[in-house]
Amino acid sequence: MANEIDATLADYLADTLRHCQNTCEQAGIDFDFSLIQHDFIEDGVGQLRDPLFKLLRQFNCAILNPPYKKINSDSDSASAFIRLGAGR
Repeated sequence: MANEIDATLADYLADTLRHCQNTCEQAGIDFDFSLIQHDFIEDGVGQLRDPLFKLLRQFNCAILNPPYKKINSDSDSASAFIRLGAGR
């Protein structure tokens, strides 16, 4: 699963993921992906607050990048982290 909120970058990311998938298939490695064009923080906090998260989602690998901007303390993202009890 990959999140990218910028539509232009999402096109490039989808292309890269398809190339990764083709390369893996040629090597006999299973590779599946989904690209979500939505805010990673909003989605992530929502999933982590769901009590069924651990039962429904199991991954063998996760690659995470933080947002490339400072999260303002009065932003929706900061509020979401606070509701989760995670801070920033």
